[in-house]
Amino acid sequence: MIRSLYIIPVFFLITGTAYTQMLQASARPLYVPFEVDGEQGLTDTFGKEFIPPGTYQVISNSGNFNYYIVGEKKKGAKDYDLSYWIMNPQNGKKIDLGELKDNDPAFFKDEVAFYHFHRNGKSVLSSPISSVTYTFDRTYDDVKGIKLYDTAGKDFNQLFITTLPGYDKEVWQLKAAQLVKVTQIKPEYRIEPIRSFADNGYTRTSFAVGLAVRATKAAPKPTAPKKAPTTNKKGILTPVMPPPPQKVAISDLNEENFYAGIYNYELQLLAKTATDKAALSKLFGKPANLGNQSENYVSMGSGIIKQTGDDYSTDLNDTYAIKRILKTKGNYGTQGYYFVQHEGNGQITELASFENTKPYWAYFNKKKLLKLHFYQGTRLSAYFDYDGVAMPKAKLMIPAKYYDEKQDAAFIPFLIK
Repeated sequence: MIRSLYIIPVFFLITGTAYTQMLQASARPLYVPFEVDGEQGLTDTFGKEFIPPGTYQVISNSGNFNYYIVGEKKKGAKDYDLSYWIMNPQNGKKIDLGELKDNDPAFFKDEVAFYHFHRNGKSVLSSPISSVTYTFDRTYDDVKGIKLYDTAGKDFNQLFITTLPGYDKEVWQLKAAQLVKVTQIKPEYRIEPIRSFADNGYTRTSFAVGLAVRATKAAPKPTAPKKAPTTNKKGILTPVMPPPPQKVAISDLNEENFYAGIYNYELQLLAKTATDKAALSKLFGKPANLGNQSENYVSMGSGIIKQTGDDYSTDLNDTYAIKRILKTKGNYGTQGYYFVQHEGNGQITELASFENTKPYWAYFNKKKLLKLHFYQGTRLSAYFDYDGVAMPKAKLMIPAKYYDEKQDAAFIPFLIK
């Protein structure tokens, strides 16, 4: 159950601390990731292989070419148990901000991702491209950020759910650049976000609107409470609950059999109720259900051509474009997407088909480039910077030896040889 009846007024903060290894976000990378049959490697911008595919289990372009996250198997580990570190793309060396505990960001401050590190006996949230760091009062096994929004999805509070050894959890809040410890929750109670959504055309944005603190046992039959819930406008409030019950396997019961204290984005207790979708939706006045507590990962890119029937043709620059073209044969016609070159006077030249090659957006300092996935023959992926904002212009960033004769010959002229 929740132990604390009020926000604990203890502040732990380090701001404006500059690290000598902090990266310059505008610097172009010397080393660029590529992929061969699901294994990542690195090439330099002259087309020379720097790290062969499979050397590490993971090389992730999490920082949009400002930094990479590298995952390697822990010594003696029998399963897929990885340790992670951050690489500087300008020299291929490690950026030492402490022991990186998770390859997913703990939270985003504006558009900057902050990660959970252990450093100097404390858990800290730091970024390779920011001089600001947030420091907790001790080390935690896990730190996950969650933004709690109002039901309109506009105003929010930034929270952190931290995990202690023994699986006790603590709730922290970021208030005006200060970390404030809110409360601690015993392991026999679960804390989970309540999520809703907003529709935007073809996309649906999911966001957390509240928290559910629930016991791992079936809800008792309704009885008149002996005592009203404790009221506190500033923090998580204590629902009236019986002594901690014997643990019951979650999978043995349906969601509607659980009760919980339900809190809104301002951490005000709304009710003590069941946690099924109908009950939560009624309480928040819109569709709502229990959801994953971690922040959504921000992808470096997204598919350009979607299966909606719309035309996703786009001019990349004055030279290149992705264009949907109708081709007829007799009484039949088929539409496909092609990589084309503008020749002037409205004329184009087809350079390659995207039938077996899928283009995705990638970004460097908010400027676009392409990531191409090849599915003909050996599965490959490589970046293609048509404007030269991050790497050589109009070159396929993969060592030429991996692009064999089974691949689309139309892209061979773009290899670095």
